[in-house]
Amino acid sequence: LAYYDQLADQLGDEFGADSNYVIARFWDDGYRGERINEMLEELAPHTLETFQQIHGDNLDGSAREIMPFIADLQIEDADLAEVRDWLLEWDFQMHKDSRYAALWGNIWVALTNDLWNDQLEGISEAGGYDWWATTLLMNDPENVWWDDVTTADVTETRDDILLEALSAGYAATVEALGEERSSWAWGALHTVKFTSDPLGQSGIAPIENRFNRGPFPVSGTSNAVNATNWGNGDFSIGSGPSERVIYDLSNWDNSLSVHTTGESGHPDSVNYDDMIEMWINIQYRTMVYSRAAVEGAAVATLVLMPGS
Repeated sequence: LAYYDQLADQLGDEFGADSNYVIARFWDDGYRGERINEMLEELAPHTLETFQQIHGDNLDGSAREIMPFIADLQIEDADLAEVRDWLLEWDFQMHKDSRYAALWGNIWVALTNDLWNDQLEGISEAGGYDWWATTLLMNDPENVWWDDVTTADVTETRDDILLEALSAGYAATVEALGEERSSWAWGALHTVKFTSDPLGQSGIAPIENRFNRGPFPVSGTSNAVNATNWGNGDFSIGSGPSERVIYDLSNWDNSLSVHTTGESGHPDSVNYDDMIEMWINIQYRTMVYSRAAVEGAAVATLVLMPGS
């Protein structure tokens, strides 16, 4: 914190002591912390398994806040009303196999586009994590931001925009995944690709195919504990948990960890990509500490000898 005080002092003379400074464009909205606190209380007393459950939680906090307003919409179109009622069965978990999550992802994109882009064109393109102000407006249905300024003779309200987003989100989901809801899945849209640097970005397909892995369907979303952030113009992941670790302080050899790909950087090694499926499915490897455990788990031994 002292660093930020020093930064303000450094900039204050030039721009004025009361100036606001843009430190970064991205921040955490608090949904993840709120959900972690909930689960810490609900699942106590804790074990390795309960912490694994927390790591893998995919609850979308913004969906949980917005859905009651969608539930109250007056919908004249019977087909769209049925879609809304079906969506209300959802538990807000953005699991890769969830049909509901696929629909919600498209509703969220439509909602942020409808709400912001008429007055701030292009600003909602970041998609998954940029506009948490959306949820703050839900309790202000007549706010000027709800009005679509491109419709000169109409003043839209919150419910008008929510209805448009529901309709557009449903249409986008059908276009992407088909009419049959049983075939929908969030992971069909929300994917991760592991791209090697620099060879995986060479522009030469055979080389890229050798070094890169994916895309793979994956659970989570930007505001879930399992924070698989999307915002690349589609639902593909731009960032996510690089490593998950659970330490057992009563027995260090019981500790667990996993990261996104594998321990080796050599594509011919079995350890180049053997953690990908584990990472996707919130699985772990034992992280041994004691000499006895390390020697017992070893599959090979490297001996380094001093030169003569």
